[in-house]
Amino acid sequence: MKRRGRWILSGVLLALFIALCYAALEPLLWSWSFPLVPTPPPTFTPRPTSTFPPTRTPRPLYPTETPTATPTPWPWGRAPTQYTLEARFDYLRQLVQVQEVITYTNTTGKPLDQIPLILEPARYPGVLYFQGVRVGRERSKAALYEVEGSRVTVHLAPPLDPGETVTLQVAFVLALPRLTGRPGPDSPMVFGYTSRQTNLTDWYAFIPPYHPQKGWLMHVPWYHGEHLVYPLADFQVQLELVNIPQPFDVVTNALPMPCPDGREERRCYHLEQARQVVFSMSPYYRRVQVQAQPDIQVEGFFFLAEEAFGRDMVAATVEALETYSALFGPYHRSRLTLVQADFPDGMEYDGLYYVSSRFFDFYNGDRASFLITIAVHETAHQWWFAQVANDQALHPWMDEALATYAEALYYEHQYPRGLDWWWTYRVDYYNPRGPVNRSIYDYMGWRAYRDAVYLRGAYFLRDLRAMMGDAAFFTFLQAYRDRWAGHIADPRDFFALVAEYAPDDAWRSVAETYFLEPPLP
Repeated sequence: MKRRGRWILSGVLLALFIALCYAALEPLLWSWSFPLVPTPPPTFTPRPTSTFPPTRTPRPLYPTETPTATPTPWPWGRAPTQYTLEARFDYLRQLVQVQEVITYTNTTGKPLDQIPLILEPARYPGVLYFQGVRVGRERSKAALYEVEGSRVTVHLAPPLDPGETVTLQVAFVLALPRLTGRPGPDSPMVFGYTSRQTNLTDWYAFIPPYHPQKGWLMHVPWYHGEHLVYPLADFQVQLELVNIPQPFDVVTNALPMPCPDGREERRCYHLEQARQVVFSMSPYYRRVQVQAQPDIQVEGFFFLAEEAFGRDMVAATVEALETYSALFGPYHRSRLTLVQADFPDGMEYDGLYYVSSRFFDFYNGDRASFLITIAVHETAHQWWFAQVANDQALHPWMDEALATYAEALYYEHQYPRGLDWWWTYRVDYYNPRGPVNRSIYDYMGWRAYRDAVYLRGAYFLRDLRAMMGDAAFFTFLQAYRDRWAGHIADPRDFFALVAEYAPDDAWRSVAETYFLEPPLP
């Protein structure tokens, strides 16, 4: 009993010592050595590109009609929200210390007494150590906040009036999870690390978009599909690298910029008007770089054994960029980056996408293969997700059906011999069923979700095109992109434009064939 008493006393003293140490160190959490003052970004100069065999000349694309709608210009300029991120990444420990400054302007049209933050790493057990929120910059004060799952609600006093700006400082530590490949809301599929790569995706706290009728667009994760909705924002990132091997590649959708202090272990980036900023890091990447168009650079990062297949994937991406730019409207960035992934399937981000190593395993050297199919699918998301966004949880067809049908358009224009293969083995083989326009939560499993949203979604767009005619259909897609680029569209927005370009009301019968209670404009 005496020994047990000594152990209890030792434990109490140790806990008291830790608490006193934390109290002494707490101010340091908010005073890192490198500044948070944004630096104006320089003009990005791409590195010299490698020589790559030219692609075949595609068939002429479809003529389009003169749009009757007045397109909304791409909303370049200062976004309502700016994120300044300082991250210290310890490669050996797979540990990331983050200090984040969020500058938010209230565009909701009403006073806000609280602001929600989404911090996705909180979904995963043992990953997030949250250190707190402060309001203000120089004379910041601790904020009242509540944490519920992956949401942090910050209370404001006094309320933030429309048009006013507030600065939030957030600090946390991430113990990155190992990727397991198991599906589920609590199992990381992209965010985390393997023995070959580390992926920082949805790794910082961000403010979700606000809808005047629906409020903050926030949804719970699910077993399939994406649940996050991203507004446009500006990003500046200072990334300090610790215990890294050489060589070591940091792959990102952001553009490099000089760091304020020029320290060798620190790398700085900026990205404007983007859905998110992501990083993929590895000592094993092999880079393939191609100039797609005079002002667009395509970079691919692959592991050694798949580098040759990766070159074919880059070539297909270049062809897809050419095709989609002609059919949908211009690509919106100066770079597109693709990364071989150590997780199942593919995943799109703004200016970057992943394709799973599994597709490399079955690649046969022919463009009529799923490696190429998934690559051009993720490329299409640069229009139907990065440019025109949607609520991916409630209306997943609005990006996934369009990206899937874009695969067919790629084969039609760049590799006609593969088009029949694509319809047979990508779509018809599965005899897909189910209404296209349900939420991710309404489908009983991945197969039912994919068959309805992706595959029957492709049937829907095929039939809509046949009903409208090529000229009207592709004019409609360009007008849809022009009007909603930089914004978040919903089904009524989509069908309102369809009604402008479709003859009479014939489009309604097509929608009723595939949709459960199709939304009417």
